Formats: sequence, structure tokens, C-alpha cells
Amino acid sequence: AVCDTAHDPIVLLDQSRQVVYGNPSTMDAFGFSEDELVGTSASRLFERSLRTDESASSSITDDELLCIRKNGATFPARISISYWHDGEQQLAAIIVRDVTEQRRVDALIRQQIAELSRSNRDLDAYAYAASHDLRSPLRNIKHLADWVMEDTGDELPVESAEHLKTLKQCIDRMEQLLDDLLQYSRAGRVHDRLTQVNTNELVTRIFGMLAKPDAMQVCIDGELPTLLTLKAPLETCLRNLINNAIKHHDRADGRVCVSAVDHDELVQFIVEDDGPGIASRFQKKVFEIFRTVAPNADWKNSSGMGLSIIKKTVETYGGKIELQSELGQGTRFILHWPRKIVMPLESVESPVSAESEG
Repeated sequence: AVCDTAHDPIVLLDQSRQVVYGNPSTMDAFGFSEDELVGTSASRLFERSLRTDESASSSITDDELLCIRKNGATFPARISISYWHDGEQQLAAIIVRDVTEQRRVDALIRQQIAELSRSNRDLDAYAYAASHDLRSPLRNIKHLADWVMEDTGDELPVESAEHLKTLKQCIDRMEQLLDDLLQYSRAGRVHDRLTQVNTNELVTRIFGMLAKPDAMQVCIDGELPTLLTLKAPLETCLRNLINNAIKHHDRADGRVCVSAVDHDELVQFIVEDDGPGIASRFQKKVFEIFRTVAPNADWKNSSGMGLSIIKKTVETYGGKIELQSELGQGTRFILHWPRKIVMPLESVESPVSAESEG
């Protein structure tokens, strides 16, 4: 009854490689009637010989071959074979799994991976070219503004001098946007090697590099773990989180603290501040590209891409970023960083190294 209702074809062969039984799925798959199937040779069903002389306890699983239908058409199949004695003779039970659709899907996936890889390479090249090609005219405009201010000196009206100052600020912001766009395009797609990272030392070094008010307190709460991971993307995520907490704080004497909760499969890095907080209606939007919702955000210094870069980076490696905040009660970002890094299907290198971008 089990064989008769099985979705996959099941065929029994005797020692002479003759079919002694086929379930209804076998008839459907191969196109034979029961009378035509029973007694026929296995060579009419399978493109190569199957061993039916194994010991009673042996089996072969996940073998692949071509199966032959009654009309001569073939289909690929994965088979499992078990051998045993029924008291009179040794039999081979063959379970046939048609993998035609699986192969079609696999081929489609390979094609899509190849297309995605090619698209990623094109995007890398485009982001690099756009970044550098746009920087040149921007710098020329900035130089011209400087020369105008130098040539005119005090002769330039106050209002015109302010316009030139604003123009230079817009240029600085545009250059920052280009830098962040280039970083966003590469996030999670330029990989270094796994290395032992002392995150306690890493965060301490980040504290020392970031600009902050003298009265701003930064601290590490407890001991941060050492883990085998990708250093550069982890540092990028932590640096952006800490920098955001400092930059968007509403007080010069605020406090930013980093802690960690170590789990078996991941480490939760927590960056917490006592700043203005983020209203609930804005909390999903903060991870959108070019989105800045902090109440004191300075458009001159923020591109609105920091959290987008973090989200893209951590999700690339199988982690996630979580936000907990209430307006007026500070903000907590939780970076769920996996201990086992899930590498993307293909590491796409940038056309040039970061050092040569200048």
C-alpha cells in the first residue's frame, strides 16, 4: 500500500535484472502499462546497468542516471537502491526521483548568479567612475569660488560672500555624498580574510579617532569579546553607530556607551546614548538611503547613508540591525553580528583599491 501510493516511481528487480513490480507512479513516469512493465529488462528503463548482486544489507543512495520512457525519451533521475532477500531470491528495490525540474531551476539559478555578478561588477565600475568623474568638476567649482573670494576680498558684498560660502558647503556635501555612495555600493561585497578581532581594542581605537565635544562621555560597559570575524565590515558598522550617536546628540555633555552580549551563534553589540531619541513613526525610515530624521541633524555634515550602509553590510553576512528608542529617552542600536560569517555567493572586488581613490 505504501509503494502503491508513493509519489516517486518504485521498481523491484530480481537477480536477472527483470522487473517484478512497478508502482502506479512508475507507469506514469515511464509510460508502460503494468503488463508491459513486469517481466521487462531493466535496460529498457535505465541507460546503464544496475548492480543487483549486492549483499542483502547493502544499498546505494543518491546515484544519478538517465531513465528511458517507453517512447524513447529520457529524463534525469536520482535513485536509491536497496538490496535484500525475500527468502527465495535477492531483490533490488529502486526508488526513482525525477530531477528534471531541479536541474532546470539549478540552471536558472546559475544563470541569475552569473547575471547578478556581472551586474555587480558593472555597478562597481559605474560607482567608481561616477564618483571620480563628478569629483573633478566639483573641485574646479570649489577652486573657482576660492579664487573669487581671494580676488574680491572685502569688495564683495556681504550677501554675495555668504552665497559663496554656502556654495562651498554644498560642494563639500556633494563630495561626502559621492564618498558615501561609493561606500554603500561596496558594502558587503569587498571581503577581507577572517581574523581574530579584539573588539574591546577596536572600539577603544574608534573612540580615539572620532571628533567629539570635550564634555561628551564615551565608554565601554563590561568586556567586549574577541572573535574570529571580518574586521573591516565590523569596524565600519561600529564606527558609524558610535559616530551617529555622538553627532546627533542634543547635548555636548552627553553619554555614549558600547556593550556586548555574547551568544552561541552571534554577538549583540549595543551602542546606546542618552540623547533626544527617535520617534516611533521615524524608526523604520532611519535605515532608508539618504534618510536623516534626527531632530538636530545638520545637512552639511550628514548624508543620511550611515545606517543604510550598516544595514546592508550586516545583512550581507547573515546578521541584522535593531533599533530601540523613545522620544526624549535616548537611542539604542543593537548590532546582531554572526559568529559564523555567511559569505556571499561571489566576492566582487572593486576596480581599484580604496587607497588610490584620491
